[in-house]
Amino acid sequence: MNGAEPKILDAKGKPAQDEAAAPEGPKVAAQLTVTLFEDGNVNISGPIANKSLCYGLLEVGKDLVRGFVDKANTPRVAVPQPAGFFRKLLGKHSHISANRR
Repeated sequence: MNGAEPKILDAKGKPAQDEAAAPEGPKVAAQLTVTLFEDGNVNISGPIANKSLCYGLLEVGKDLVRGFVDKANTPRVAVPQPAGFFRKLLGKHSHISANRR
């Protein structure tokens, strides 16, 4: 052998493609990472030289967190229906009962 890596072929004899290397969907345009360590230090990595982009990413992140928290904390309350609600809903079929024998 000449030291070159052997080519991996698929079932049709074509060079195999690494499926994990090319994920489907939109490509990442920018990423801002904020890390909090146990000792209280904070590390920020990303395009921090671009002030507008960083502040924009932070604002979008804040909005996403607020939406998630608001959705998680929304009380789920059963609202009682007025009398005859289901009778109006069923109309002429209001005589049909689920407890029929």
